[in-house]
Amino acid sequence: MFDRLDVLPPGKYDIITINHVFEHLTDHAAALKAVRGLLGPRSHVYIEVPNARSLRARLSLPLFSRRFGFDERHRAFPIHLSYFDSSTLRRLVEEQEFTVERLLTNGIGLEELLVRPEQKNRIQMPVDSPSASPPRLRLGRMRRLIKMMILGSFLGENLGVICRSND
Repeated sequence: MFDRLDVLPPGKYDIITINHVFEHLTDHAAALKAVRGLLGPRSHVYIEVPNARSLRARLSLPLFSRRFGFDERHRAFPIHLSYFDSSTLRRLVEEQEFTVERLLTNGIGLEELLVRPEQKNRIQMPVDSPSASPPRLRLGRMRRLIKMMILGSFLGENLGVICRSND
């Protein structure tokens, strides 16, 4: 792992992934400038950060956390120095001369909202049986529909942007 980008050869990389790093940085512009220098022609950058407007973030208000025991791990100050939503992440990369090709969210994160780590080992998964297949199938379709609605509404736990340099 590199802790300095200036030791890498410039203009050699087709894709650079910056996964859950930007929320820890103080100078996003400098980081994107350094990354842009590493990219070759027609190259892309994928940046993923926690989504400040995710469904989990909206439900993790301090009041709900105290009242219902919701997990507030996404609020990680002082470890997380910045918080992003789709408009702030888009604006950040566009200000640094990148073109956004796609914004997306992934991950729901609601299971962690209510289930504390010490409880995870006690959760029993149902044993599969032929008689259980039709309800499980319907439940699977319902979960996929709910997931599509959450992710399509930019309410997923993680926010990603695929962009390319304007150079």
